[in-house]
Order: sequence, then structure tokens, then C-alpha cells
Amino acid sequence: YKKEGRIFCHAVKCDEVEKLVEAINEAKSRLSGSMGGSFVINEHGQVIVPSAFGDGSRLLVGEIEGVLLFEDDNGEIIDLSDDSNLEVGEPWLKPYIGMQYNLSIHSRIYYFDNEKGSDYLPVQDENLIRKIRKVRRSGAVRFIVNPYGLVLTKIPEGEFSMGEDRWEPVYVGRINRDLWFRKES
Repeated sequence: YKKEGRIFCHAVKCDEVEKLVEAINEAKSRLSGSMGGSFVINEHGQVIVPSAFGDGSRLLVGEIEGVLLFEDDNGEIIDLSDDSNLEVGEPWLKPYIGMQYNLSIHSRIYYFDNEKGSDYLPVQDENLIRKIRKVRRSGAVRFIVNPYGLVLTKIPEGEFSMGEDRWEPVYVGRINRDLWFRKES
């Protein structure tokens, strides 16, 4: 469903999802004294809960195993791990969620943290960089990596206009875990 310009979809209920919700609420309560709020699942499946105070503190709640399924308004199941039959640059029609990364103007992948600054991959994944450049030939590029290692970015939609550009999400590929950032500890 849509609320305040955001699209929401619910995880398919099961015992594991209930345990995940409990763990997130417990972490939120410990960090900020109240339950509910944001959390992220990174590309390693780690569930990370940030403080509501914006002070940079956060807790690693645990890791998900398997696939977390979602349900849309029509009761259709959404599997964010399924990229079968998708080629580089094809539209991504599922929720656009994941950890944000960047490709610099000089084609180097990095993660930006407000406190620590830029953290570059020690060995750049040239294959992934080529795929990103296939859909965004030049300039700096923001992209996301979802909880299953799928790489997505946005490209301008339609013809150029002098007004506000509209962007559409597209599929890029998957990360090479051997060349990617390490798990948080």
C-alpha cells in the first residue's frame, strides 16, 4: 500500500518473521526506549537496527537465512531474490530496497558513511563496474544492493525534459561476494 509517498508491503507471516519482529523491537527498545521504527537487512543478510536518535549507534540483531517473502496489495508473493530471466538494464518491477553504494566518477565502488567517510572496495569488481556503466555510461552513480546480493540502480525515464527528471529502477546484476565488502561484526 502507499502512504506519504512511500510504498509498503508486508512480509509473509511465519514463525521466523515473528521472531525477527520481536528481535527488532527489543533492539529498538534498548537503543531508544521505544519499539518500532526502521531497520535494514544488508546484502549479507544481517539485520541492523539504528538508533532513533541519529547518533550513529546501532545493533546487529542477527542474520536472516533463506528468503524473506513479501505480499503485495493483490496477495501476490514478492521474492526479492529472484532475478531469473533478467538482463542488465531491464526494468526492476519489485520493491527497490537495499543498502546504498556508489560508483565514483572515476568508476570506483565505495560506501559512504557520515561518520567514517568513504570506504572503497580493496579490489574493484570490474565486471560489476562494466554492468553499471552499461546502464549509466558516465558520472557518479548511486546504486543499491538488496539482501540477496542483487544490484539495482535507477536510470532516467523517457525523454530528457527541462523539468524534474523521473527515474526508473533497473536490474544490474549480482555482487561477487569474493570481491565485496566484509560482513559487519
